[in-house]
Amino acid sequence: MTAPMPDPVWIDTDDQLAQAADRWLQADAVAVDTEFVRTQTFYADPGLIQVSDGQQVWLLDPIAISDFSPLAQLFSASGVVKVFHSCSEDLELLMRLVGVVPRPLFDSQLAAAFAGLGFSMGYQRLVSELLGLELPKDETRSNWCHRPLTGSQLHYAALDVYYLMQVYRLLNERLQQAQKLTWVLEEGETLASAAEAPVAIEEYYRQVKVAWKLFPDQLAVLRSLCTWREERARARNLPRSRVVRDSVLWDMAKYLPTTLNQLKRIPDIPQSILQREGEQLLQRIEAALADKDAYPSRLPFPLPASTKPIVKRIREFARERATQLNVEPELLVKKKQIDALIQGALKPSQRFSLPPILAGWRAEAFANELVETLNNEFKS
Repeated sequence: MTAPMPDPVWIDTDDQLAQAADRWLQADAVAVDTEFVRTQTFYADPGLIQVSDGQQVWLLDPIAISDFSPLAQLFSASGVVKVFHSCSEDLELLMRLVGVVPRPLFDSQLAAAFAGLGFSMGYQRLVSELLGLELPKDETRSNWCHRPLTGSQLHYAALDVYYLMQVYRLLNERLQQAQKLTWVLEEGETLASAAEAPVAIEEYYRQVKVAWKLFPDQLAVLRSLCTWREERARARNLPRSRVVRDSVLWDMAKYLPTTLNQLKRIPDIPQSILQREGEQLLQRIEAALADKDAYPSRLPFPLPASTKPIVKRIREFARERATQLNVEPELLVKKKQIDALIQGALKPSQRFSLPPILAGWRAEAFANELVETLNNEFKS
């Protein structure tokens, strides 16, 4: 029988947070969640932070609190597992707000996949599966920065962490018995490291679709333009697309305009950008082209059609091994990892080798044997 949730404790002062953190540090694990608003901004605006030790729930007001050092101490405590569900956006927000990424980190969405319950399961579905409870979803799109929060909002937010602790206990036990708990914690460390060291602004050009079609001089321009856009988006707290869309930057890099008239002919370029920063953009293009020693290498091309049998074999191998391990196949290998594995062996003289992206638990459970199989079947 699942115990009913107690009334949550509201925290909106630095002293209250410090006192609560003393209790959290005595626990072996705490559940954490955040509520935020991110519709027309680059950065998420924090509206609420929820914490539970499985017995009590605390709701923290990040708008009123000014000293988050007790949270930083909790997040750094190696003896307290921090439990989240689908935590990527939470980690980004907390890193910016607290300055520390939670470690060790247990993501219950990933844990469910390792337990063979399903890939990318939502929190409500996971609670229903493990606890037999149906949780409300009606406050998902609430304005969490508005004050005062409604009783319905507070109840919804508290549920997100109270039952998460019960889910954690069940998943933790299953994974320990299956000897997969270290895999989940390793994945948590990967997520924490990514939040702690996000992509450098000079590298965002690599994420533009079909950037691989551009030559080194064009890539140098795209890199400069993406860096400019990233700086503007962060300084103005606007989504990247509200400054200028990827497709516009890609066209500028492809056609390399040198005059305002040429720049005007770029499809969909905002008039406001032309008027305010057109000359500066042309200067950036000119400077990027002039610095030939700094040209980046071309980006990897999509895999050729000739590799389809290899891709098919990798996916077959992954499904077979996933069945043996009782995990979801998507955990073992994704498209990015398949591409990295094959890109290093495109030439007939190149043998398959383990890319860093498949290191760790994947190498032991799956990838080392996969590499050997591919070499035997395609490179013998």
